[in-house]
Amino acid sequence: KYEDEQYSEQLLNAIAQLYIAIGQLKPKEQELITALFFSGETQTHYSKRTGIPQQTVSRHLAKILEKLRKSLKS
Repeated sequence: KYEDEQYSEQLLNAIAQLYIAIGQLKPKEQELITALFFSGETQTHYSKRTGIPQQTVSRHLAKILEKLRKSLKS
């Protein structure tokens, strides 16, 4: 049971760090992350909805994810 509590605490800590990291992104970056990971939208649908080419969406996503990785490592 203690291990479960430790895991839960670590998980909550990781979620809090991710929330903070997303909050530090630019509004458009937050919008993209929210659409793709929290609203279940596909890159193709996001592309059509926003008028941004799908390849550009993919490149933006890769850059944003790298930003988040760096933020979470520090």
